[in-house]
Amino acid sequence: MLGVTVWSWAGRTRGSRWWVWRTSQGRGDLIPLCVLPFLGLLLLFTSIVNLIGPESVAYMWPFFLLPLIVAVIGVIRPRWWGPKWYREYRKAQEDDPFNGPGEHSR
Repeated sequence: MLGVTVWSWAGRTRGSRWWVWRTSQGRGDLIPLCVLPFLGLLLLFTSIVNLIGPESVAYMWPFFLLPLIVAVIGVIRPRWWGPKWYREYRKAQEDDPFNGPGEHSR
């Protein structure tokens, strides 16, 4: 999940930007911007706890805050959240006079 997140956020190829064109009308960008990082980090930290033992949970709890922060930010969706190329794409869509009023506005 984290690998797909990094690949999608890097956006170096058209294939890695799969989620932009398929989800431009809805909130589908929530998957790569929030769900994948959240679940990937949560599974990573849970796996680390399982590897080093349950007694380490007392020391690992701060790391479990990171997925929750990612989830909250993803749901709130501030303009600065997401890769640079995606923020520029959203800005261009908002400034495009051929888009109807309110389309692509977030």
